[in-house]
Amino acid sequence: MKSLKRVMAGEFSRDLSDRVFSAQCRLAAMGFKMGGAATYGLRRLLIDQHGAPRMILKHREYKISGTDRVILIPGPPDEVATVKRIFRWSAYGGLSDKQIATRLNDQGVASVTGGVWTREIVRRLLMSEIYIGTAVYNRR
Repeated sequence: MKSLKRVMAGEFSRDLSDRVFSAQCRLAAMGFKMGGAATYGLRRLLIDQHGAPRMILKHREYKISGTDRVILIPGPPDEVATVKRIFRWSAYGGLSDKQIATRLNDQGVASVTGGVWTREIVRRLLMSEIYIGTAVYNRR
């Protein structure tokens, strides 16, 4: 009997996992953010089940209700301008990631973490598809 219960519990767990994952994929396809911090120049906006905005979530703040959803919106104007400058410097200025990081540090612009810009941070920002409007979920 104990063995049968274990098998049934394992099957229930696998089934629940499949249902949760498919629901998360469906919500991501609808354009909702599925967790994690917002990238540089973007902020997380909490909306209710009817799509009405509730509040902008700060770092380490979470949604209140299971029916609430989170979407990304443009962040502060200075961060948005910095992102545009980074893309302009890369595409039209021909600057390398290291040169862009050095220029931002020389101008005193705080990075995503609030510290200095590095080549890796600039590369990650330039490679992020979120800036062209593509939300990526479950990429392996």
